[in-house]
Amino acid sequence: RVIHGGVIGAILDDAMAWAVNVLSGSFGLTRRGEIEYSRIVRPGEPYTVTAWISEIGQHRAATVGELRDSEDRLCCATKAEFSLISHEEAKLAFERRAAAEGD
Repeated sequence: RVIHGGVIGAILDDAMAWAVNVLSGSFGLTRRGEIEYSRIVRPGEPYTVTAWISEIGQHRAATVGELRDSEDRLCCATKAEFSLISHEEAKLAFERRAAAEGD
């Protein structure tokens, strides 16, 4: 049994987004990313996910994420670029979308 790479990518993307949201004070929207899988990831095994901002500007942030096994071996590494918007802009966008879907 193996965990699908798309699931691993989604987990790492979410971790990097949280790093952007918490550390930058802005809301991050994924622009692009790349993933390198180096070890098989299996269900039921313990793993550690870490993510951090490697570079930040006024409107963009570069991030790095890693998934490591219980022996600290790298299983997956990812880099992504996020667009930064204020939390207020994000709230308005979500409200507009919810209103449009309600029609």
